Amino acid sequence: MFLIDDLDRCHDPEQVVGLLEQIKLFLHLKHCLFFIFADRAQILAAIEQRYPGEGVSYLEKFVQLSIDLPPHDSMDLTGLLPETQDPDNQPLYAYWERLAEALGHNPRKLKKLWNRTQVCLDLIRQERDKPGEELRPASPYLMAKWLLMMEQGFLDDPYASLDFEAASPSSDGESPIDQARKLFFGEGERKFTAEQRRVLTFLWQDRNTHGYGEPTVVSRYARAAGMDLGPRRAFLEEAAFAGTRPVGRMDFSQADLSRGMFWGLRFIGCDLRHAHLDDADLRTCHFEACLLQDGFFKAARLENARFTSCELLGTCFDDANVEETSWIQCRNIDGLQTDAGTYEVIADIMAEQWRSERGEPWSGADREQLYKTYETTVNADNAMREEQRVLSAKDRQRLKDKARKLHDELEAVTASPPGTGQE
Repeated sequence: MFLIDDLDRCHDPEQVVGLLEQIKLFLHLKHCLFFIFADRAQILAAIEQRYPGEGVSYLEKFVQLSIDLPPHDSMDLTGLLPETQDPDNQPLYAYWERLAEALGHNPRKLKKLWNRTQVCLDLIRQERDKPGEELRPASPYLMAKWLLMMEQGFLDDPYASLDFEAASPSSDGESPIDQARKLFFGEGERKFTAEQRRVLTFLWQDRNTHGYGEPTVVSRYARAAGMDLGPRRAFLEEAAFAGTRPVGRMDFSQADLSRGMFWGLRFIGCDLRHAHLDDADLRTCHFEACLLQDGFFKAARLENARFTSCELLGTCFDDANVEETSWIQCRNIDGLQTDAGTYEVIADIMAEQWRSERGEPWSGADREQLYKTYETTVNADNAMREEQRVLSAKDRQRLKDKARKLHDELEAVTASPPGTGQE
């Protein structure tokens, strides 16, 4: 008795046909049996390359009995997973039944996903912030879903999963598949395999049932799955959600902290040079004596954030919410590499603070005098920014000159002795 498995996985059609030719040499022997386990379509395709148009008749000549195995169903496959047999785990059983459907009832893929999920869950459970703390809770639903998205290539941006969870059905009749494609991959065209479409449908149906909710949870499952989000990001997110506010003298230079949720943290003497905090949530943060040179805060949420004695040379705040920020004794404001509108708001806030500290109101006349040429400059820069998103050297120099003029006038006001009429 000869058992031949996975013949359809042979990549060389000539080898497939060659093996079948050799089997035919033994078919006349009594009590000699051959069992071939293979995908019939793949074997026929290999034969057709050697004998075009004769694949079916070729097989019929020496295959006396052909049996098509019924496809797996979700219940059978889920029964292969040990923990789902526990009567108390019926929700988990139902969840993996749906996962089996999303994976096309492929037992190998389902078992592989199950095994990886168990290993990653153990990694999460062993994480502790401090020795002696309780083991962290870990959700088998969230871990399996993260690995599923990761294997399907849906996590170019790990934090896109949060946008996906918050999405609502489209009011214009857009399909869930198209909505998911835009949330994970933007507006660009992208073709999906049949399996990827099934997985996206599963994720869409599950988005409101098992969610990550916040970036620190995303980081936890991403790290367990082997994604390198950077220990510095994880540290800051843990500090923000644990209420450990002061972060002192740490190196975050060149770190990718985009879209992080770090609200309420106090950065003291930290190095953030060349760091990316685009789209980060920095509400009520306090940056004290920090190096921010050439950092990026594009579109960051900065409501009630404070910057004290920080180095700003080359820092970019394009489209950031800076209207409610505070800037105290910061250096090189004229060296900001940001758009004209944001630059003006920051300079205006600093002027207000300087005047307020000296007991003088910031009058409308002062504003008009100091910014009489600003409106034309800002309008021109905004128009240019819409097209190029970059300031020209001439316009940047004009803004730097305006900042120096503002600084010199305020210094002159501060230095004027009482009674001279200039205070």
